Amino acid sequence: MSRARRWAMWGGSIMLLLVACWPSASVAAAGGPVDDVQLQALGFPNDTLNGRSVSADYFLPGQGDYTLAPEGSYLDLVISGSELLDPTSILTVLWNGVPLADRPAPAGEVPETWRLPLPTDRIDPASNRLQVQGVLRVRGETCGDDQNPARHITIYRQTAVHYAYADRLPHPAPVTPDLSRYPWPFFQPASVTPPDVTFV
Repeated sequence: MSRARRWAMWGGSIMLLLVACWPSASVAAAGGPVDDVQLQALGFPNDTLNGRSVSADYFLPGQGDYTLAPEGSYLDLVISGSELLDPTSILTVLWNGVPLADRPAPAGEVPETWRLPLPTDRIDPASNRLQVQGVLRVRGETCGDDQNPARHITIYRQTAVHYAYADRLPHPAPVTPDLSRYPWPFFQPASVTPPDVTFV
């Protein structure tokens, strides 16, 4: 058997395997769309943030091959904070790098739910980055008080994203097998940016 023929057979076998394993609508439809994604389902524990400047990053899956409704998706951020936080302490929530909302940090140990609408056009079907950033101040704080243990907030694992769907049927985008783009579509490109690191 000539070398050219062996290479042709090898390439054909790879293409057949790729087509056979290609993601299909039937596979996507088997489980149906996921309405709610909780941090605890992704393995995240309760997360207590300490310090003057705090930040937390989470990555959550999107809706996949399903079509979202024009509105109705939202984020439920379950949080609490130290009772000693000053009213000037602030929190900012970002979704895929774009601010969603700002508010004073919670000053109470009882968890509360902050519901934030999610614009449909900002939701990535594959992966979404949720960031919680804040500046925490303690009442009556003095210079050099950065290590005060009362300077904290907690993000609870019950924090969840709710997706509102236009319908319950998958609508996968048509794809043509192309070895030059491997490992797509098994791994989709996503905007994954490493968290910022602040040196003091």
